[in-house]
Amino acid sequence: MGFKDDLEEAREESNESQEYQTEKDWTEERLVETNPETKKKGLPLNSLILFIFAGVYLLHTGYKLVSNAIHKVAGAGSGIMVAGVAFLIIGAVLLGYGSYYAWQYYHNKKDK
Repeated sequence: MGFKDDLEEAREESNESQEYQTEKDWTEERLVETNPETKKKGLPLNSLILFIFAGVYLLHTGYKLVSNAIHKVAGAGSGIMVAGVAFLIIGAVLLGYGSYYAWQYYHNKKDK
């Protein structure tokens, strides 16, 4: 059975009287009806809080890696310095993203 057979079977099962011009029209409407992402947009608050914690953790880890590389701690070479800088950048982005959208979530909920 292929996609077209599944599509025909799903059409027969649905008791809709509406006629569709093409298969694409029918599948797009079904996706909009069944897709929960189209009903609510944005990330849930617990995901945003997780982004904030991950950002803080990466900032802390990046700081420690860069600090060890600067002070020439054993085993900390230039590769560790590059990894630390990458952690700092990614951590800052996660922290900023999570904080900004959590702040928007809070203020949008407060206004309602």
